[in-house]
Amino acid sequence: MSSRDQSIPTWLMEFVNGPLYVVEAYPIYCTRGYAFKILQPKKTRPACDYGVSAQSSDLVYYDILYKILEVRYPGMINLRCIVFSCDWYDPII
Repeated sequence: MSSRDQSIPTWLMEFVNGPLYVVEAYPIYCTRGYAFKILQPKKTRPACDYGVSAQSSDLVYYDILYKILEVRYPGMINLRCIVFSCDWYDPII
């Protein structure tokens, strides 16, 4: 069977057609037991809970979360992608 004979999954076709042109922004986003909050400069808080980190092999990158956006794709599956907007701090001097 060649690749031309295979059907393309519905979710992939919806993704390729592109997202809606309207995105939704959130000040907080909860998923899988984690809560992510954006930095709000005008609010004073006793604790900093707007930091995020990611690990790549032995390096750990840190950042401050500025925006949380939800991008939606129209269609039967109603695919949603959550985008975190931030500037990563490079741990290597």
